[in-house]
Amino acid sequence: MLSAANLAALTEAGYTYIVGSRLHKVPYDIADYQKTGKLSDQQIIVSPQQGYRVIYQYRAKRAALDLRQY
Repeated sequence: MLSAANLAALTEAGYTYIVGSRLHKVPYDIADYQKTGKLSDQQIIVSPQQGYRVIYQYRAKRAALDLRQY
């Protein structure tokens, strides 16, 4: 679903969309933010990437669960 080809096809077809996914690896934008500040529960971080606006939401409960599972 999140492949570059799928996202490009949606954009080319004129769709605006939101794609949701859990991330197992911490994205660069969040890792970089963690160096300078502490994430709070349900904090939103917005990042422009390759012509898209990527929105991350940090959830403490999800992070704790991921730490136990991985």
